[in-house]
Amino acid sequence: MNKRIIFSLIVSFALLGCATNKSISDSLLSSEQTPNSSETTTSSSTTSSGGTSSSGTTSNGTTSSSSELPKNVMTIQEARDYIASLDISTNSFGNGVDETHTITIKGYALNKFDLVKSKKDFGLNVSYPAKTIIGDHTGYIGCASNGGSQGTTLFGKVGDYAGQDTARYEITGYPSLYLGHPEICVPDNSFIWNQNLDVTKDITKYCGAPISAEDFFTQAKDVQYNCAGHGYGDIVKINSLTCYYYDASSKIYYFTNGTNIIKVIKDSISATVGNVYNIVGIITTKDYQPALRGISIEKVEESPATNDLTGAITRTATQLRSIQTSKDDTATRFDDFVLSFKNIYKAEVYIGAETDSGKLNFVFSDSYLGADYIEGKNSALAQGVVFIENKNFWSVSESDAQKYNGYYADYLSENVKTTIYYIPEQLTYITYNKVVYPFYKVFLLPETIPAVS
Repeated sequence: MNKRIIFSLIVSFALLGCATNKSISDSLLSSEQTPNSSETTTSSSTTSSGGTSSSGTTSNGTTSSSSELPKNVMTIQEARDYIASLDISTNSFGNGVDETHTITIKGYALNKFDLVKSKKDFGLNVSYPAKTIIGDHTGYIGCASNGGSQGTTLFGKVGDYAGQDTARYEITGYPSLYLGHPEICVPDNSFIWNQNLDVTKDITKYCGAPISAEDFFTQAKDVQYNCAGHGYGDIVKINSLTCYYYDASSKIYYFTNGTNIIKVIKDSISATVGNVYNIVGIITTKDYQPALRGISIEKVEESPATNDLTGAITRTATQLRSIQTSKDDTATRFDDFVLSFKNIYKAEVYIGAETDSGKLNFVFSDSYLGADYIEGKNSALAQGVVFIENKNFWSVSESDAQKYNGYYADYLSENVKTTIYYIPEQLTYITYNKVVYPFYKVFLLPETIPAVS
């Protein structure tokens, strides 16, 4: 078998600058704000709550950020009720901020994520896309703030410490709505971190009755996302899910009930492959692709589920690539695309490889790709391939592929078909010779991968 690798090496350097931090008033005039567009240099004083402090740490273990907004202290449920009682003017995307009133809450930073887009054309520039989910003993609410890593913003201050017991905050901001969600719009320096804050949380109050894995995808389909498919929904609980796989590099779990496989972003939870759990998390979409962001997890003594391959749906490389979203920002919804992530698929395919800088990326196609490896992702996508992102399939040396990849000896670059079982993992797009190609990555079910011969 001729397995020829064409080496290429491209080295590029870029100088990145930082824009100045913007106030809430400035951001209302901005047509596009990305998470790092407002980064400024930060203090070297780091606290145990995460992030960096621009104003130092006091002797009682609190970090204060000066705020000139008047305080109107409420529980989180009272804040949600108060926002519902206001006649907040919103645009067609359900976004609006009422700067004539303020709300102060105290709670735990449970989770954080960035919806990134704030395009004026789509009415997203009326608040901040960076979200911190705050909870107390009565409920939870999203707090919108500037993104980036600077300690002057709530999002930056929380840093990687969301979900930890010390991530307790007093927050003051404006009542707002964002894609229909009640939120508090939090200007820079309008919060106080205090790891000893007298506040409790009750995660059992954040979600209703447990939902099924099937319901998870239905609710993900209905998430109100922005013009790039980034959005969030409710906090939910799903019982009796088996931890099926963990990718430490991306901090992603896959959990299964035997029929549906759910991507779970690790965040503040920890699980062991093979054990069964009840999971609480927040439904999110990124590029229209659904995932559960983990908030809490409970191990239960149940028999682990195994994937039922008899129900796998046949979907060829060509068929998969035909299921697409928009290449540009749009108000169009893609319900079928979101729901496509709930199924296990199978296909009869040829296995090939694409090379980048001496590394192999395994691909599959409906037609034979030839005895030689394909040079570059652009050429590979033009030939109708789908990429495989499992370990020992993505950016792997040929020697490691030979040692650890069960397809290498009998199928790689051979004119022989094999049956694969997979779930979609990611879709982006690459433009090559003025043609836009769907760049799909999938995850092969490990139990279906041949052993190394």
